[in-house]
Amino acid sequence: MKRKKKYLIFCIVILLIFSGITIQFLLTSNMTKSEKKEEVHGNITLNVPFVFWTSIPEDFEKVGKEFDRLTEEELGIHVNLIGILSSAKNATVTMMRNEGISFDVFPNILGAPFSDHENLLPLDELLKTNGKGILELFSEEELSLGKIDGKILKLPNKGDVAESSCVVIRKDILEKCGITKKASSIEELDKILNQISNLELEMAFIAPSRPDRSFLNRYYTWLPVGSAGLCLMNYGDDHSPQILYKTEEYKNLVTFFYKWKQNGWLPDQCFLQDIPSSDLVKNQELLGYFCHYKPGVDTQESMKCGYDMEAWILTKPFLTSADKTTCSWSISRFCEYPKEAMELLNFMYTSQEAMNLLNYGVEGENYQIDERGNAIPIDKEKTYYSSVGWEVPNQYLCLPWGKDSADIWQKTQEFNDIAYRSDNLGFQFDGTSCKNELSAMQKVIDQYAFGLETGNLEPQKYLPEFLEALYDAGMEKVEKEAQQQYKRWRKENEYIGSR
Repeated sequence: MKRKKKYLIFCIVILLIFSGITIQFLLTSNMTKSEKKEEVHGNITLNVPFVFWTSIPEDFEKVGKEFDRLTEEELGIHVNLIGILSSAKNATVTMMRNEGISFDVFPNILGAPFSDHENLLPLDELLKTNGKGILELFSEEELSLGKIDGKILKLPNKGDVAESSCVVIRKDILEKCGITKKASSIEELDKILNQISNLELEMAFIAPSRPDRSFLNRYYTWLPVGSAGLCLMNYGDDHSPQILYKTEEYKNLVTFFYKWKQNGWLPDQCFLQDIPSSDLVKNQELLGYFCHYKPGVDTQESMKCGYDMEAWILTKPFLTSADKTTCSWSISRFCEYPKEAMELLNFMYTSQEAMNLLNYGVEGENYQIDERGNAIPIDKEKTYYSSVGWEVPNQYLCLPWGKDSADIWQKTQEFNDIAYRSDNLGFQFDGTSCKNELSAMQKVIDQYAFGLETGNLEPQKYLPEFLEALYDAGMEKVEKEAQQQYKRWRKENEYIGSR
């Protein structure tokens, strides 16, 4: 009798155990993908900023909610997408810090202090475990551009990384003037502007990308290698780092800018207008402006201007080490969930849905797909298209936009591939031993450079004053130290010249 009783109790226990397992299995099998991910990750929220240059799109909050829904569904991770206007970046960051809000994953275009090397998390091991999709996208050489002291701190993005300067001009005005030849240099642009001046148009002719910026913000043929204007001229091929402002090329450029100002070709009170130059074109106040060239730039700028724009390339395409890292993405060293942060980055680099969402908005509300397979705005007067597609991790996953050709990303990659790559690519000046001099020089630069580079200061008078002040601030010491560092770097990297 006792044996039967014990056996009965044993059977009941076994039945209860298996019932529990079965119930748990049924509960688990009925969980959605996001609930399963949530069970793994817990209730995790990552803060991700996105920087805009002209204005934050009206529907950005809606896009943020949709992005959060997408990442919760795919990863079980919540994302707080934060829009930041570039012109108000410092004030926004200070306010968020005061509220105890930090960033976990961010584009390095955000700038200091977030992109300072000491604030970035090394990514090498995380890439192996949680970022395998990213590793499949990039070569070791591409990833090495984001290395500091042998550790990967910045991930390059997939998009237009080659630099080339151009101006975009209204096509209808060019046709009216009978101009068919495109300018391919500053000198040729100057001659064509002279020709256009005979029409007596009631608008300004040329401006920087934004009226409140320097022309040199979107035009250069030198490789920046440090602060205070330290560079290698001739697309980086010169073998002696020097300060840009003392070069003959700088003198020639600011002389042109001053001439254009004196001729009345620049917008009135140019440097006081905190609006994009595309708005001036749209308002029939401006003929054209400087911008970075890339395949499809004419389509991009035509969308912003409301007129068909023609692009004239002024410099050859070339690579700078900053190109791959300025638009790169990183994880904060202070992020509490580094594995989840890398999973998020891996998702962003490999998800077409995520890239289209960040670049074009919500499908069916902000854009639709036409018969060619291109993304087009549903409301042309109220498009979400942000024109900062170069900021997203993998622009190549985005659908072609508007009138862009189906092979726009193939053309972009070809443009990147043909871009000139200097043997000096990778050299960066360490200014630790010249901190005082660099600080003093920057104060001088802040006083003179902008006025010269917007045509508001006469070079014949103010450039000599500018250079004298730079010498007094310690320019010679900085150049000497930079040249010594460059010589050491060349010895350590002799293999580069034979590639």
